[in-house]
Amino acid sequence: FTDSGRLSGTVTGEAGDSDNIVLQLKVDSTPTRVQYSRTDIQLNTLPVASFVDISSSANIEIMGTESDDHMELLPGETAGTVELRSTADRFASIIFDQPDSLLLAPEAGDDAVQIDSAVLPIAITVADKEGIDKLSIAVSEGRLPEDVSFTDAIGDDGFITINDHVVTYTGFEKSQNIFIQGSSAADSFLLAASDDRIKVNLNEKQVAFD
Repeated sequence: FTDSGRLSGTVTGEAGDSDNIVLQLKVDSTPTRVQYSRTDIQLNTLPVASFVDISSSANIEIMGTESDDHMELLPGETAGTVELRSTADRFASIIFDQPDSLLLAPEAGDDAVQIDSAVLPIAITVADKEGIDKLSIAVSEGRLPEDVSFTDAIGDDGFITINDHVVTYTGFEKSQNIFIQGSSAADSFLLAASDDRIKVNLNEKQVAFD
């Protein structure tokens, strides 16, 4: 379904099969809210479709603009939600219930995407077409993962492993970036080398990365 698509009837899957529904959105100047229940999908409180016997209905694809997009994916203010927002005020926020899968496609331009590790375990794919693009993983003091691996983040296509979860990407020239955010209080950072890895101790919590 696109953001303008609506179905007055019911999507009926085949019992025992693996049937999925995908909602495709494009960023714009209007705030967007996507909600899921066991029987339907709602976009800005309006029903998109009802369904039965669907294996996975919470799948979202979000397309960017033709200019330089600066996207930040982070936990929403309401528990169980995720927010995609622009750090350059190029589009309004999209807030959605935590999906099964998420595809971010910034499109053309020199784009930057930052993913807060706290949104995992969503299956995230980031795909870009043109420009010089940058992908970053953000970790914070309150939700610090134990491990971030860039071993397979080589070249324009690859994946980043955060604990046991994977972010897959294509078309990103700059992919080995990590942003560590402390708390609002006085923080203690300790940076140390360990074999071919780097370890950061932040307020007695530790994350290791390539």
